[in-house]
Amino acid sequence: MPPNDHALYGPSGASIWLNCPASVRRTQIHEAKYGKQPDTPASLAGKAAHDEAERVLHDRIEPDPKSPHYTHVANYTKHVRDIIFTIQEFGEAPSISIENRIETGIPDCWGTADIVISARTEAWIGDLKAGQGLVDAEENDQMLTYAVGVRLDNPRLTKFNFFIAQAADIANPIKSWSCDAEVVDEHARKIKTAVMRADLDYPPLIGDHCTWCKGKGSCEAQNALSTSVFDTANAVEVTALTDAQRIFIIDNAPFIKKYMDAVIATALRSPPAGRKVVAGKGRRKWIDDDDTVLSVLSNYDIGGRVSPVPIGEATKILAAKLGKAQAAAAIEDITITSPGKPTLALTSDPRPALDAGALVFNDEESSDA
Repeated sequence: MPPNDHALYGPSGASIWLNCPASVRRTQIHEAKYGKQPDTPASLAGKAAHDEAERVLHDRIEPDPKSPHYTHVANYTKHVRDIIFTIQEFGEAPSISIENRIETGIPDCWGTADIVISARTEAWIGDLKAGQGLVDAEENDQMLTYAVGVRLDNPRLTKFNFFIAQAADIANPIKSWSCDAEVVDEHARKIKTAVMRADLDYPPLIGDHCTWCKGKGSCEAQNALSTSVFDTANAVEVTALTDAQRIFIIDNAPFIKKYMDAVIATALRSPPAGRKVVAGKGRRKWIDDDDTVLSVLSNYDIGGRVSPVPIGEATKILAAKLGKAQAAAAIEDITITSPGKPTLALTSDPRPALDAGALVFNDEESSDA
């Protein structure tokens, strides 16, 4: 099983700290103040898929067709076995490492690779992605960081093949890319430069990498950009903004949204004075039994032969026939209300406060395992 702790310069976050070395320190500051992000349903699902794939490869068994990760795990493990079979066809005995720690030789830069296969002067490094975001294998910073460690362990390697198995890409679930050892060596130099800049506390840089940065809520660059945009917007009426001002706001809107989302996330985990976390408005839906729902609705001449009409429509018809109170009672047994998402409210709000420390969030800030 892979270890639970994480390196300061872990491969999974390489696309962040290579582009912004200052993110390492900002993340430390942020987590010291607000705590580390808890597991989300998405990250837990990713861990389950990894565990399942590891068992299939280790125990040489077939994926479980009843598993929610069956198709994804089957695609990944088949690709791994195809590589091994091809190597064996050439009379080679491949070296296979499953979910093992890879050291890069650079302080605090190591990670757990899903699969590493090597034979003679060639290596194959694979990654299982269970998240919804699509990731490209070409020049992938995470994969290249693993390769630095693999090459350190076996300097004879001259060619590196990478593949990423993605659950979200149904049409093309396996993406591949190859490079020579010189590309891996250049990546090692990039890592050393980033670590040096992080140690020297270089200023943070704004970019697409901010999306997954866990320290963006405590980043002065994000704060300065947000302040600048808000100052521009507040200076004049929207209709009076110049083209340059509008372009400035539009171009930076995505970064401002990421920063605001990060601020809200920290407030949900550690509510500021005068606020508390409560359950938001839940979503009402029909019970998972169309026949029962249709039977009840038919008693009031409400249509829908194959599937029920929308709840809102049925409620309006019933309210017109029975009145609001009786309408609500009539469909109470055939509807359920899913829990609302945690949200901030004034401490005077009558809704009971939720335990912020025990909440599980399903947000985009959790990167794929």
